[in-house]
Amino acid sequence: MPDNTPLLIVLLSQVLFVSFYYPQKVLGIVRQVIDRYPPLEYGKLYPVSTLEMQKAQQYYKVANLMILAVGLALVSYSFTFPSDELLGWDSQSVLLFYFLLQSTPLIFVVVNPGFSFFNLARKPSADGSRIAEFERRRLTDFVSPKFLFLACITYVAFVLSVITMPELWGAGYWNILYVTLLNVVFVAAALHHMYGKKHDPHQSHGDRLRRIKVGVNVQVFSSIGATLFLAINVGLQNYAGGLQDIATSAYFQLAILSTFVMYRIDDIDFEVYKEPASTDPETPKRSKSQSGTRIFFAFVSTITFIFIFIFWHARDDGSAMGSGNASPSHREAIFGF
Repeated sequence: MPDNTPLLIVLLSQVLFVSFYYPQKVLGIVRQVIDRYPPLEYGKLYPVSTLEMQKAQQYYKVANLMILAVGLALVSYSFTFPSDELLGWDSQSVLLFYFLLQSTPLIFVVVNPGFSFFNLARKPSADGSRIAEFERRRLTDFVSPKFLFLACITYVAFVLSVITMPELWGAGYWNILYVTLLNVVFVAAALHHMYGKKHDPHQSHGDRLRRIKVGVNVQVFSSIGATLFLAINVGLQNYAGGLQDIATSAYFQLAILSTFVMYRIDDIDFEVYKEPASTDPETPKRSKSQSGTRIFFAFVSTITFIFIFIFWHARDDGSAMGSGNASPSHREAIFGF
């Protein structure tokens, strides 16, 4: 049994959760929305035809199955040909690269009109007008002050730990810059939720406020979680290196799990989208999402083949190493560093 069996078990759970269970959950929510609020009655909810929605969902399903296959191959290879690092390369890099690959379908869901619930009617109203809502909004209207305080304390503690214990932080003050920029992104995203343009002209005022609250809270907790994770990761690297990779994979799964809060449909007022569809929902209509869908699928396919290429070289290098004819570093063999 490989020495990194605990890591492989956690990695297997990441593969199955992010690339199998999660997509099934997303597709289930999409089907639930379509069944409850059919296109013939809720025309404003569906900016594209039923046929195009089905195509987008099929692309999403196939892309996740491809990524699932890559993940299962990664776990199988690592179990069959054990090494100190995944693929004999660098476990942290492999975990990050694979998680980014797993995340690409989620981005597709958010921006593609074929997933109506996740991209609610992102088109201008019929007459091109918008209703302006003049209301003073404060950050504390959407998130508890104690959580804001916790986020600030977490950031300050991180900065102080880098300053007072620089020997533990390999990148020194670059860690402060990185975490600061990361939190600036979270703050900017929260402000965008609060003051950004309203994309959905049909959304009720109550739904708008609820969506803002969810978005702001996600950013605040993401700030706390990311800062804590970086601190814990460095601590494990210095004092318990064997747990660092496990913690990374677990963090990625928790990050995906946290997005479930965005998929609640019971508190959404769907009646504002009630209007007979202007065209036959089965009739295909050309839209920019068609080309976007093809680009997405081509991108996922390319990245998947790159991962397969890495597997192939890792296998060849592993065989050569067994005969004493190869460098022990797959990263050097593939990337030159």
